Amino acid sequence: MARLKLCLPAAALAPFPLTMKTSITAVLSLAALLGLASGSAFAAENRTKVDEAAIKQEVIQMLHGMLAAEERLDADAVWSVHADVPGYWWADVDGKLYDFAGTKKSWADYYVTCAKLKFTTRQEEVLVLGPDLAYYLWHGMADITGKDGTVSHVDPWTARYLCRRINGAWKIVGGQDSSLPPQSVPAPAAAVPDAAALETAIREADAAWAKAIASKSIDQTLACYDPEAITAGSAMFPARGLQSFRENWAKLFARPDFALTWKTDKVVFTESATVAYTAGTWSMSGPNDNGPYLAVWRKQPDGQWKVLIDAGWRAAEVKTTVQPPAAPAPAATGAGLAPAPAQPERKIRFTDAPLDRRLSYTTWRTDYYICTGIAYAKSLGHTVEEFAAFVASQHEMGTTSADGLTKIAQLLYFGLTNYPKGQVAVTAESDTAITMQFNRAYAAYFKKGPVLGVTMDEFERCFWGHLAILAKREGFGFAYRIEGDNVTFTISLGK
Repeated sequence: MARLKLCLPAAALAPFPLTMKTSITAVLSLAALLGLASGSAFAAENRTKVDEAAIKQEVIQMLHGMLAAEERLDADAVWSVHADVPGYWWADVDGKLYDFAGTKKSWADYYVTCAKLKFTTRQEEVLVLGPDLAYYLWHGMADITGKDGTVSHVDPWTARYLCRRINGAWKIVGGQDSSLPPQSVPAPAAAVPDAAALETAIREADAAWAKAIASKSIDQTLACYDPEAITAGSAMFPARGLQSFRENWAKLFARPDFALTWKTDKVVFTESATVAYTAGTWSMSGPNDNGPYLAVWRKQPDGQWKVLIDAGWRAAEVKTTVQPPAAPAPAATGAGLAPAPAQPERKIRFTDAPLDRRLSYTTWRTDYYICTGIAYAKSLGHTVEEFAAFVASQHEMGTTSADGLTKIAQLLYFGLTNYPKGQVAVTAESDTAITMQFNRAYAAYFKKGPVLGVTMDEFERCFWGHLAILAKREGFGFAYRIEGDNVTFTISLGK
């Protein structure tokens, strides 16, 4: 099926629904691309008269054979249905892209850790794109047993495969996996620790973490983190994995005035006693270096508790969601926003998304769905604007101008602030219009250049263009302009 991880990060990808009409928050779903391939004018141009039933049966037979080989952990049989051809690609559950050699190595490394693998199919579908091209979608769950005895249950699990007929045989030339984090399956005879003992163990791990940081020992501090640890929250340096944590702590420990303390007010753990979180307040040197924190802990195979998610916010930033400065200031550089001028009390009050949904939707956007769709449309000779119109035709906002501005403004605020470091500020507001500014946080995905051959300009023309079409279809006025590091957009009542 794919490189299943026994321990996926908490920000692991949520699977896409196998429906075509979705809300605006799922607008980057690959369902739009697949709908394009199966039923649009784009696909019609690329399709000759073919026996779709026969193609579907052949593709399903090929994929079922690969699933059986995976359950046998037969790597050679699995790779016999993949084609080492130019342009082969694979995106894993973290949104990372691999070529053929990289994918093969990644899967081989996984098989070494796996003792048993079982898939359960709930739904599958083949979309015929042409006589020699098809897309296979699989939706189900997986039960995994590691060689260390760890048993995990991944539900749901979704995979998509781009298949091509090469020399008369169907082969996989690209694909992607999505899943929620696996749930540990407790052994039937294992006793669940009592609440008091469990809280004591977590508080002891928390105290050891604080002691390691106070000693400024990088090695002792890293020993408190899960190998797949990440950071979250506006007060944190971005980090994923122990190497990036090492670099961040080295910078902090090098500061002569560095001192970090925190008070743990709450300890909560799951029924399985494998995941817990602590919450409280932290404080560091500096007048604004304090605020709430949340740490998610995961129990390791040896019984130790280690930090999986290290999240913190500054108190000044969480008192209110939108807090404009008292006076105008010069435009910010880099990815920041130009501060909004002083304004009267907001007519619309925004609320932030919960942390788990923030992480989930953020990872959706790293899946390159919209770039994949643009690349495919371009390969058929169509423009970015035509693809944007198609995406808009397959979605709905769930609100109309009759509902006023609050709901649509909240929808866009929610979607845009789910980007890592995504910032949205209100720059003007009346009873009939609201102007907002976004810091183009998706620019991080294009740091190394085009994604799948799609430039940032093409991405934005599709992204903002389809939003304009959606808004106007529901009776709103929608206009946007790109100004340096920011996008300014206005929503108004009436077209």
